[in-house]
Amino acid sequence: MKKLAIIFFSVIAIVWLVSLAGRSGAPSPEASTAKAAATQGFADAVSTAVKTSPKWSGIQVDEASGNDYTLVLLYKAMPSSQLEVEHDTKAVMQAVLNELVKQGRNPAKEHIFVTVRAHKPEKGATGQSVVRVFGRSVYDYNNDSITYKPEK
Repeated sequence: MKKLAIIFFSVIAIVWLVSLAGRSGAPSPEASTAKAAATQGFADAVSTAVKTSPKWSGIQVDEASGNDYTLVLLYKAMPSSQLEVEHDTKAVMQAVLNELVKQGRNPAKEHIFVTVRAHKPEKGATGQSVVRVFGRSVYDYNNDSITYKPEK
């Protein structure tokens, strides 16, 4: 009787684990493709809305879902100063906020978190790929403002 109870509970545990695996958070290929297309569409809308600089290689969207948006402004040439980086990241941030409002969103009321980082891919002393990080602009939904934070 004891062995039967152990087998019964083992079978229940296995069925439970299989059911959990079946509904794992892994997105379907169609969902992944749709998310990539939406992210690319968002990046295109932001890139079109902001006046780009010849020093930029582009704007990359790392996250664009729900209430979290993280973008990276990629430089191909060195910015002249932190003021230039601040101006550029704030311009991209304003374009992101304008796009969200155009989509019917209210970033302040919805507590949307937005960050625009400024990076420059480079080669290090040993030839390895490295990323120079200049700083970031952050949207503060508490007072509906944009703040720049230089990298130290």
